[in-house]
Amino acid sequence: MVDGFINSTIKDLVKPKVGSIVHCGLLMNQIEHSGIYIGHNKIVHLDGSGRIEIVSPKKFLDRLDGMNLATNIYVSCRNGKAVASKAAAERAKLKIGKIVNYSVYSNNCHMFVSGCLTGHFENKDNFFSSLEETVEKEIDMNEWRVWDLF
Repeated sequence: MVDGFINSTIKDLVKPKVGSIVHCGLLMNQIEHSGIYIGHNKIVHLDGSGRIEIVSPKKFLDRLDGMNLATNIYVSCRNGKAVASKAAAERAKLKIGKIVNYSVYSNNCHMFVSGCLTGHFENKDNFFSSLEETVEKEIDMNEWRVWDLF
């Protein structure tokens, strides 16, 4: 929680672009949740029930039945500016409304985001660190910045 406050008050804030990768912390930042920004303050993500849906930033943060304490959403950036993949946003939009067999280890939000970036939904990016490597490679990201939600 302290990290979130520091990041949102000290770090430069950014607005995502259509196709930016976004993430927030879960369980006191022990794990992450990821999605794709599609514009108009909307994110496409794979939720824990297996539903691919469009959500607001508030709902994206409101994981774990309201027990998540995260206050910031982080945006894929390069040297302080948001970076994105319009193709990833389009792939994410095509998946909205679908239901998949969700698994924390073998079919989760990070694998969904990786699939949106690469077009390969059967991938090995089941941990955030693996997804981060894919994001770096696919859209030349080198840092995460806090989304300026206001």
